[in-house]
Amino acid sequence: MAKPIYHPQRGEIYFIEIDDHEVVGSEFKGPHFHLVVSNNALRTNPQELGVVVPLTSPESKTGQPKDLGDYRKFRIRILESAKIREPGERLCAGDSLALTEQVRVMSVERFKQKPVAKVTQAALGAVESGLAFVLDIPLPVLELPKPAESSESSAP
Repeated sequence: MAKPIYHPQRGEIYFIEIDDHEVVGSEFKGPHFHLVVSNNALRTNPQELGVVVPLTSPESKTGQPKDLGDYRKFRIRILESAKIREPGERLCAGDSLALTEQVRVMSVERFKQKPVAKVTQAALGAVESGLAFVLDIPLPVLELPKPAESSESSAP
């Protein structure tokens, strides 16, 4: 019997395994959580694809942070408080690091388990900023409104 395939929604976190024989060089591999960052319309087209960013622990095995220096521009820390876990779900606990430099397109056939969590809009926005840096997409510059001048004049 075939395993069910889940249709990923933007902002959901799934556990997906990438086998060693499927990667080349420094591509991310192994069993990890992945955050869906694609538009939901992408999964409903005939190709049924999802764009994901892998998540990893924020510290190396030696306890060193993985997002020091320039890495901080594109390795985005997702705090435990920014994850909304599915009821009864204990996986994907603690802070995670979104590796936006490892963004990847996947078939929905890889989504064989239900999502373990979803992230807040603020966390998703931070990951989008990391993706914009990696993909060299300029972010819009927001100008702050100028303070309104007071109609009252100051008395000397």
